[in-house]
Amino acid sequence: MINTAKIRKYIVLALVLAVTLSFGAETARAFESLTYLYGGTTATYLKRMDKTGDCINIVSPDYYETTVTDGVGGIKYTKLPDPLLISAMHAKDIPVTPFVSNHWNSDQARAMLKYRTMSAKWLAASVAEYDLDGLDIDIQNINEADRSNFVEFIRILRENLPADKTLTVCVAPNPYNTNVGWQGGYDYAALSQYCDHIFMMTYDESYDGGSPGPVSGYKFIEDSIKYGLKYVPKNKLMMGIPFYGRYWTDGIKGAAWTINDIEWLVEQTNAKTWYDDKNECARATIVVGAKDNITSWGGKKIAAGTYDVWYENARSYEKKLKLLQKHELKGVGSWALGQEPSWVWSQYAGWILGMPFTDIAGIWSQSYIISLAEDGIISGFPDNTFRPENTMTRAEAAVILCRLAGITPDASNAVFADMKGHWAQGFVESARKFGLVGGATPTQFQPDRPITREEFAVLASSYINIDESFDMNETPFSDVSREYNDWSIAAIMKLYENDVITGFPDGTFGPKRTLTRGEAATMASHIRELPARIVGGVEIAKKNRVKMGPR
Repeated sequence: MINTAKIRKYIVLALVLAVTLSFGAETARAFESLTYLYGGTTATYLKRMDKTGDCINIVSPDYYETTVTDGVGGIKYTKLPDPLLISAMHAKDIPVTPFVSNHWNSDQARAMLKYRTMSAKWLAASVAEYDLDGLDIDIQNINEADRSNFVEFIRILRENLPADKTLTVCVAPNPYNTNVGWQGGYDYAALSQYCDHIFMMTYDESYDGGSPGPVSGYKFIEDSIKYGLKYVPKNKLMMGIPFYGRYWTDGIKGAAWTINDIEWLVEQTNAKTWYDDKNECARATIVVGAKDNITSWGGKKIAAGTYDVWYENARSYEKKLKLLQKHELKGVGSWALGQEPSWVWSQYAGWILGMPFTDIAGIWSQSYIISLAEDGIISGFPDNTFRPENTMTRAEAAVILCRLAGITPDASNAVFADMKGHWAQGFVESARKFGLVGGATPTQFQPDRPITREEFAVLASSYINIDESFDMNETPFSDVSREYNDWSIAAIMKLYENDVITGFPDGTFGPKRTLTRGEAATMASHIRELPARIVGGVEIAKKNRVKMGPR
């Protein structure tokens, strides 16, 4: 006989898996994550990209720059586009959109704009020749006199590029709401008509030759975003973050160091460091002695002196990247890959996706953890991690059940001797009163012992408001039976029949195995979709429970 209940069960499970995988994929690609490849070779670029994991989905290598030949402006190759890099990125489904730079040379920029049609057609032909995915136009140090010519160049370039090639235009950030100077060179609204992305270079708030200050202060970025959103649809607007900081010392104002170098210098010199809450950035005072032999990025020796350094750290990156979610921007770009410390990539996805924890991006239980965290059912650790592969303790399990049931913790009593003074005392005591948990012994709860999968099944089953009976002689798992799991088999079967658990591919459940935090989050997410025995801290009467007969 065909078991229609089981067929329905597997269809539901297949749909759950499909939704979960789809959610994970969409979440990972929710924002464009661009990085610039600058000052290196294909070998160094590939090596740097290997460190980023799945955090980058667009790369812009330094392949083009403006030039003037016999008075005629145009574009030339900084280095020839390398098929090795291009094919390596395409194999990872990462578009390659090289950037065109004038290296802050306004004369070259204007000469190129004068011959804009020729320049645009040359670029479009190069994109086709090297199988590139588009272009990133990074023309800087122009002003209001160049505004219309620059828009016209972008219009012509768009016309010459195939529709499936993307066009990104870099613009000066404009928190000052001005139409003159560098900011005046970019007509945000007009440019956005012809491009896919408007990339605001929201860094260099304080710059080479200027007064000490943040490279990319929080208010500077947000004010720039607010200005941009007046003229550019949010699904085209991108912000930038720097992988470098700046320093001030005798005779040097605002020169750049990579964040990687700064952290190394701080460690080597026992520098004084602190956090600037106003600007949301890191600060350091670095003292280099006359006998110190210290070099920076590129092997340049650092002279003796006292350095006032402004830079970014994990706290400042996280704070600023939350602006992506807040303003629903298209994405973020970073300048430039290789200047950042390696730890950035273990947290980057969490920052740009606005995840509650830094270590759950892309894992199988990601969607369940996010959902429970947003509703206050689970929490992480002080370092903003969830540690999904860590074992779940009995105390942590009790806390989850209390929060699911809306039970207020009550620490006025402690039936279990080993719970007195424990951080979870109130939760365990309240869970005990409602019959959600029991002791390991009559007097001991053993709160810090890892909980097994069958123990958690029993606890989860006590939360579910469904009365049903099963044939205990037949189980879906090869390692679960009435003989060896007499005290837990009913709970395991209830969870299985209600699509809370599925076991492992080899047909086992692993009842004695310890439960991971990721597994616990997944099971908790499933049981809260079922009728609950306790709702808002109030137990539902037995007559109102869902009754199901034998299956």
